[in-house]
Amino acid sequence: MLPLLAPSLIAATMLVFAIAMRELVASILLAPVGTQTISTFIWKQFEQGSLGLGMAMSAVAIIVSSLGGILLSLMHTLPLLALTGLVWQAFSIASGIASVAWLKDLLPEQNRGKFLGIRMIFWIAIPMVAGPWIGSTLIRNFGIPTIANGEAGFIPVPIIFQVGSMIALLSLIPLGFIRWEKSA
Repeated sequence: MLPLLAPSLIAATMLVFAIAMRELVASILLAPVGTQTISTFIWKQFEQGSLGLGMAMSAVAIIVSSLGGILLSLMHTLPLLALTGLVWQAFSIASGIASVAWLKDLLPEQNRGKFLGIRMIFWIAIPMVAGPWIGSTLIRNFGIPTIANGEAGFIPVPIIFQVGSMIALLSLIPLGFIRWEKSA
């Protein structure tokens, strides 16, 4: 039974590891000397006041992350699944770091707590309600019906990753409303 579970356990371990390493700190700690990762590059652009370049890299990270999610849904072998999962998570991390760095620069210092509270509504509360609703709707409509332990259920299908990636692309909309400042 263990040989049958090995590919799933390896894939799950790799995805959990990638998700656990979501912080900028991991990029800083693990990057070799003289190497600059995408997330550290984006962070440095915001720190140096180069908002245009930082946001451009953020847009690229969002697009590549979405493509990675779609490619992940199409993979059928473990090595390709691991590679696309790594691309998906790496660029997802980079876009998350970019948006947090950008948000830090935009918030007035005296009102940060108020704005961060509002941010929690849009970044956490709404996705925690909408995400499961979208996922369960997709599983009920497109999932594979099954019976496990005597209970009826559905096996999720790759469309979840595809729809999630398309929804992630909606985060590019606010970039169209940014007034880009020219560097002197």
